[in-house]
Amino acid sequence: MQQYRNWQPQEPEHHYDMRALVFGVVSFLFCQLPILSIVTGIIALVYAARAKKRQRCYSHGMVTAGMILGIIGICMGVLSSIYWGFNFLRILWMLSENNRMVPAPSNPEFFNGPGTPAAFFPLF
Repeated sequence: MQQYRNWQPQEPEHHYDMRALVFGVVSFLFCQLPILSIVTGIIALVYAARAKKRQRCYSHGMVTAGMILGIIGICMGVLSSIYWGFNFLRILWMLSENNRMVPAPSNPEFFNGPGTPAAFFPLF
């Protein structure tokens, strides 16, 4: 059997650049789902950093695109979290004020009798 002097085993290819791009795209596409977009954006940034750390990176464009899409997905996820949190608190506030919206009539016998309106607000 022949021995090759300069032969070295190849490192296994992990394709961190492809993973960064895929997670960046998922983070960007699902930016309305706050937790999913933030988590996948962070994963995209981690894979992009690992791909940049490696000496032999096949596609620097995929790494850059994955990093940019991950950052955009994280920012949009944070803004979406703020938006949905604000709306949730607003709904809770509206539900807590259900009795204060329509004032009660001063006369308790207001609703008795035929022909009386359900709500009467004098104009003058």
